[in-house]
Amino acid sequence: MSGSIAGQTYNRTQECNCVRSRTKPVDKNTANQRAIRSCFSYLSTRWAQTLTDAQRTAWGVYGSTVHLKNRLLEDVHVSGFHHYLRSNIIRLQSDIPVVDDGPTVMTLPETDPDLEAVTDEYDQEMYITFNDALDWANEDGGYMILFQGRPMNHQRNFFAGTWRVTGKIEGNSITPPLIPNVQNCVFAVAENQNQFIYARISRADGRLSEKFYSDSFRGESYASRYDNFMVGSYRRYP
Repeated sequence: MSGSIAGQTYNRTQECNCVRSRTKPVDKNTANQRAIRSCFSYLSTRWAQTLTDAQRTAWGVYGSTVHLKNRLLEDVHVSGFHHYLRSNIIRLQSDIPVVDDGPTVMTLPETDPDLEAVTDEYDQEMYITFNDALDWANEDGGYMILFQGRPMNHQRNFFAGTWRVTGKIEGNSITPPLIPNVQNCVFAVAENQNQFIYARISRADGRLSEKFYSDSFRGESYASRYDNFMVGSYRRYP
């Protein structure tokens, strides 16, 4: 079992199945939380007052056709309204224009298994490599949106949060984005720390991919990164 029911929370560790009393989460009301809540409020109002019936119907058709994966990797369908929020909250976070028209391509964008990241602790930068032959990279209005996790000690090879939007890589129909792409770190990194990065693809029509993760790399100096760009590989995030 996984989750909470009747005041009890069930979860599984590497050793056994566990149950504990459910605790009420504390609302820290941080600036990032307030920003996300503002996005929810803005998009909910926009859905109700700005979108036309045809646009809402198009999102509904997309939601009834396209499935997502839940925590148990089961196929689930969500409403058109929730797809609208899912697709556009991340765009607002990244200063990308909102897409109101529902997608007409009934698939999620493909992810990029070639995503790799190296962090430079001297310049506090991340060097991102990816497959520039994918559709988003050759499309005006296509983006790869990057998230950085809080750095961890080198013995950690699993991470579940906290995440922050690091930046975006913009596609171009004439000249694909350069590789490697350089992004500033939002969390300070130090040498020999493990760093976790994930990304999503946002297409010009508003479709948003599932999360996909880079291998994690220890923070390293620019010189060592330049001499051997792909060193310190760790297990891919599950």
